[in-house]
Amino acid sequence: MKYNNILVPNDFSEGSENALTAAIDFANVTKATIHIVHVITPVSYPTGFEMAASAAEFEKELAEISNTKLNEIELRLKKLNLNCKVEILFGNTYSKLIDYSEINNIDLICIATHGSGGIEHFIFGSTTEKILRKAHCPVYVVRFYNN
Repeated sequence: MKYNNILVPNDFSEGSENALTAAIDFANVTKATIHIVHVITPVSYPTGFEMAASAAEFEKELAEISNTKLNEIELRLKKLNLNCKVEILFGNTYSKLIDYSEINNIDLICIATHGSGGIEHFIFGSTTEKILRKAHCPVYVVRFYNN
C-alpha cells in the first residue's frame, strides 16, 4: 500500500519515540509525510479549588514546552530528508486525533500502546484502543513495555 501521510500521536514518551521510529521506516520506503501531533487536554479544576496559575496560563506553558519538543523532532526528521508536519491540538486526545486523521487524509496511524490493564484501563480506557475502533485508515500499534 502507498502511504502519503502518516500520523504519529506523540506524548513525548519512550513509546511515542518507538512509534515514530516505525513511521520513519515506513516514510523512508514510501516518501510519506509524517504528521506528529501532540494533544493537550484542557485543564479543569474542581469548583472552589484555587491555583496560583490559571488553567489558561498552565495550558499556554504546556504548549510552549510541547512546541519546543516538537520543533526538535521536526529538525531531526528534516535532517533525515523526511517531510514532516507538527501540530499541537487542544481537547480530547482520541477525538482530536481521529478528526485530524480525517481532515489531513492520513493513510496510516503509527501509535504506541503502554499496555495498561486492570482498573486503570477500566476507568480511563485506552486512546489506542479507541483509535483502532474508529480510525478510517490502517493503524500500526507499537507495544511499549515499562520496566
